[in-house]
Amino acid sequence: MSIATRTVISARRKSVLDVDDWVVRGALVVFGVFFLIALVVPLFMMVSRSVQDIHGEFVGLANYTLYFQTPALFQSINNSLFVAGLSTAIVIVLAYAYAHALTRTRMPFKGFFRVMAFVPLLSPSLLKAIALVYWFGNQGVLKEVLMGNTIYGPIGIVIASVMWTFPHAFLIISTALSLSDGRLYEAAEALKTPPAARLLHHYASRRAVRADQRDLRRLHPGVHGFRRAEGDRRQLQRARHGHI
Repeated sequence: MSIATRTVISARRKSVLDVDDWVVRGALVVFGVFFLIALVVPLFMMVSRSVQDIHGEFVGLANYTLYFQTPALFQSINNSLFVAGLSTAIVIVLAYAYAHALTRTRMPFKGFFRVMAFVPLLSPSLLKAIALVYWFGNQGVLKEVLMGNTIYGPIGIVIASVMWTFPHAFLIISTALSLSDGRLYEAAEALKTPPAARLLHHYASRRAVRADQRDLRRLHPGVHGFRRAEGDRRQLQRARHGHI
């Protein structure tokens, strides 16, 4: 029996679910139903109250009509979208620069800066609010940085939102950068590719490689499994002979 045939047979055997797989899938279904109920029920209660009056009677979309007809209330939507968009843009830029420095450079004290990135996530919300007041409040140490503006407004909301969402954005971006193939950067650097083009072509090439791998698995599953097994076998042989 050839290696390719044994690989296909083993892949077919693995496709049959055992007891552990059913237990894991059952647990995932249970947790999925729990989170669905925990999210859907509160949202349903909020939406149902929005179509009722103060006496609990159904009024349809009358509350929404009154809301959009009030200029001050309608302006609150624009303010919310502006603050959310600005906070998102700022936190993505800062989180990417921070993650890129920790994963793509040789800067010292990487462990310290990685821990400091999660401090806003671990500290209480009240502590961050008090810290912002001490730094940028009316008697704050760095209130001159705001150039006459006050933190009690859109500026303070944006700063607080950036502080709150920065650890989450950093965790996602740093994980993506850590899992990316560094050989693509080395090849681009050896070919004298500009930094901006190096970054853009790197992510484009990653998507192309993943699409090719999916097509190969779909069209030739046995051949792909044989090539992967053969590549692992050759790498193991080179490691045993001290080549890697």
